[in-house]
Amino acid sequence: DLQAAGIDPLAFRLYVLHHHYRSVIEYSLTQLKAAQAELEAIRIKLQTDDGRSDEKAVARLSLLVNEDLNIPKLLEGLHLEGNSTLWKAFDPILGLGLTDPIAAFSKAEQQLMDRRDQLRKDKQFKASDLITKKLGFDDIVVHDSAGGTTYVRRRNPSLDNEPKRA
Repeated sequence: DLQAAGIDPLAFRLYVLHHHYRSVIEYSLTQLKAAQAELEAIRIKLQTDDGRSDEKAVARLSLLVNEDLNIPKLLEGLHLEGNSTLWKAFDPILGLGLTDPIAAFSKAEQQLMDRRDQLRKDKQFKASDLITKKLGFDDIVVHDSAGGTTYVRRRNPSLDNEPKRA
């Protein structure tokens, strides 16, 4: 069960999309975990939407889809372009839920994030790491960079059919 293993079902979809539809897929937990990390990175990228629209890139990438439904090459092209607007444009084909509204953070989650940010400013990294772990248990990915901290929900809770396991 993917959800019991902590794998977003959409990460499994991304894993499958990396394989051409006429090729045999050999299951690999390592590749599945890589797809999970890739999906999280894409979601982080979408939070920093650059808003650029590149019609030439859309046309070029569309040719890949029209060329024997070459979705693995489309994914490669989207990564090379690095444009979140393109990811959103091709999401109806990919079906990764990138344009779906992700559940907003609860007040308690937001308070934890604010507390973590303050602890990092105060250079209390051990305490902030404890909050990072707590957020991880709540399926919130923390991405620290020179430009600041980004918080992304690992998966949309509305996709869960079962209550979360402790």
